[in-house]
Amino acid sequence: MNITKLPNIILIVCDTLSAKHMSLYGYDRRTTPNLERLVEEKGFTVYENCYSTSCWTPPTHASIFTGLYPHEHGVHELNYALPDNLITLPEVLKMMGYYTVGISCNGLIGVPTNFNKGFDIFVELERWRIFKANAPAFKQIHAYLKDYAKPISKIIHILQWAVKNKKFVVSLQYLINAIYNEIRGNTGWFGVTKNATPYTLKALNIAKKFYIKSSKSIFIFLNLMQTHHKYNPPSPYRHTWSNVKSHYKNHTQDHRIHYFKRSFSKECIEYFKDLYDEEVLYLDKVLYNFIKSTFISNDNLIIITSDHGEHFGEYGHLGHILSLHDPVVKVPLLVKYPFNQRYEIVPNLVQINDIYATIMDLVRCPMPTPLSSKSLLSSEKRKKAYMEIVHPEGWLNLIKDGRFKNEKFVRIVDGVK
Repeated sequence: MNITKLPNIILIVCDTLSAKHMSLYGYDRRTTPNLERLVEEKGFTVYENCYSTSCWTPPTHASIFTGLYPHEHGVHELNYALPDNLITLPEVLKMMGYYTVGISCNGLIGVPTNFNKGFDIFVELERWRIFKANAPAFKQIHAYLKDYAKPISKIIHILQWAVKNKKFVVSLQYLINAIYNEIRGNTGWFGVTKNATPYTLKALNIAKKFYIKSSKSIFIFLNLMQTHHKYNPPSPYRHTWSNVKSHYKNHTQDHRIHYFKRSFSKECIEYFKDLYDEEVLYLDKVLYNFIKSTFISNDNLIIITSDHGEHFGEYGHLGHILSLHDPVVKVPLLVKYPFNQRYEIVPNLVQINDIYATIMDLVRCPMPTPLSSKSLLSSEKRKKAYMEIVHPEGWLNLIKDGRFKNEKFVRIVDGVK
């Protein structure tokens, strides 16, 4: 592939989009008819066997931005924030001459968690924290509280930690973050977790404006929350598959209830799956329109992927915690390479952290890339994929009374022949 100038790079992470629920990847419902047309029209490479590096947002995004696995970059259940000492993809591209723009609909990927590192402009459309969460004291408090699940217990122990360590300001900041996160993110009362559609449209519109106005090569990162719960598909996509008269229309979608209090019925989970598929159908349409209307130049690099998928009753799971099974860790990866119009399906095993080495390879960056990231343009093929939950006790002690403490979940997938 002969690249004579720095290509514009558009990296779209569709939060919680599972390959299993895309007809492009063989799903029996026609959820992605527009993307199927797009990849053929524009000559995308479709990677059939792409795996994430974990089951939830911060560690997987950190893997995309650094090429590293969770145990290497240190973003996991006890630390949501990207460490300062890591060199990130936007930092490298900025040094290469790119104008770097980040647009995030997910409050976990933002300034408080240090994911704005290296961006000239970072637009937070949703924030689940107020104060930056990568300070050492924040990590100490977070680790101190991991055995305490109830809010009142956490507040008491935050105050105890403050008195013991004589760090009252940072403890107050941590407490404010926790309260704000509970109200803004976890309750689903308002914001992107209640209705993602306006956030998706706004994010795409902002990206389009930056792209049009840029006078130099641009890197645009987008996180879209359309397929993340709370599933709330817009009209006319709602009721494509879901029953308008369903008894579960007002049922809570809080997956923690399913795990920690009472299991949802099979019928309830099926209804949620119908809503999710309708979200995928809508996302398929807006992505197609966005790329067709904006990125018509053949010299762009366009990457569409996901950080993780979603369970709907498989293996007894719901949502995307506590599991490294395929519904959660097998994700889409669609790549439009510059000056390439050939549609191709690649069965080789790849991972989302390979995006890092691929971009470095494409822009001919002289910096070395980590061994954990394999360029998709290289003749060297990945033999195994690794997925991790570094500190599952952050969730499991709520279910098994702490008997899983200090255990680490790892899943290894062998290469596809």
